[in-house]
Amino acid sequence: MNVLYLPGGGSSRANYPYDKILRKVQRRGHKTTFCPITWRGTNIHDWVEEVRPTYRQHDPAQTILVGFSFGAMTALLLTAECPPAGLILCSLSPYFAEDLPFIPARWVRRLNPRRRAAFEKLHFSDYGTQIACPTRLVTASLETEWLQQRTRAVRDSIPGAHILIAQGVGHEPAAWPYVQTLDKTFDSLRTEVPLA
Repeated sequence: MNVLYLPGGGSSRANYPYDKILRKVQRRGHKTTFCPITWRGTNIHDWVEEVRPTYRQHDPAQTILVGFSFGAMTALLLTAECPPAGLILCSLSPYFAEDLPFIPARWVRRLNPRRRAAFEKLHFSDYGTQIACPTRLVTASLETEWLQQRTRAVRDSIPGAHILIAQGVGHEPAAWPYVQTLDKTFDSLRTEVPLA
């Protein structure tokens, strides 16, 4: 199985230990592809455009998309276009139009104007009903309440979706409890996706 990993906002392999996560997935026998995203001055539609060519190089029926934070939002949009064998949304960012009125105003003010305008028009309800593949959501026990609410809303909107929680950590995908929880997510998917 091919596993495409989409990183969180502002991060890359150069400034965050994503290789630790990818090695754990590789030990399961999966091929991994890290999908770098250009963050500066861009918005979610740019991220989808940037990752789409890499995704198209793989057979969707043999691919699992894994995204963290803004990368999870991007993976969700790609899945709505063309469903992979499985989708793992890690710490899905609460920046859909439905979320913006409820998250702290300082979070919204920090967004560049293009990104904010895109999020204001990005309704989860336009995409959630199009997700037609086995879906798992990974979150952490110390994540913000807004992120937890978004995670529960997605679970409730996608038939068969399940949440797995990394205990004792926050928005840190390379923290060992988070890595272990992501690893268990592949076991959870095994009942619905024929993992090699």
